[in-house]
Amino acid sequence: MDCGSSVLPEARNINVLDETVWRRACAWTRVEFVAVLERLDLTLMEERPEQLRNEGFRERTPVTRVGELRFWRRCYRDEETGKYRYLLDEALELAPRVRLSDGLVTDGVALAPDRRQTLSGRSPTGGRRRAKEVVDLATGLLRMLRRASP
Repeated sequence: MDCGSSVLPEARNINVLDETVWRRACAWTRVEFVAVLERLDLTLMEERPEQLRNEGFRERTPVTRVGELRFWRRCYRDEETGKYRYLLDEALELAPRVRLSDGLVTDGVALAPDRRQTLSGRSPTGGRRRAKEVVDLATGLLRMLRRASP
């Protein structure tokens, strides 16, 4: 098995290889993550209490360490209370209208001091950054925040 042949044409240096492998690993993980969520949602549907009537599917798009997960989960109406419920959300303790996973928030907080230092014009190694690098970093951070906000 030749694991590296598909990324070698893109691997101009260690940084490009690192980024390429990371992106591919995250993409594969997102696919598997969504498949697990769909199987769990199906199991919850089969085991649901009788008073919950399936009302169809609703989309959910949380943002995790591996990126944005877009999936559909079942919505139920409780015939006794009239309230709507998402058993998958309840099982995973997903709060309504919260998109960022706890892990992503924790990582973001941990990286914040390094980001501030980098954006101030100093590289983590202590050297000066070029203005274009600072602008690129700031732009990337803004894009990340826009994608992550609900």
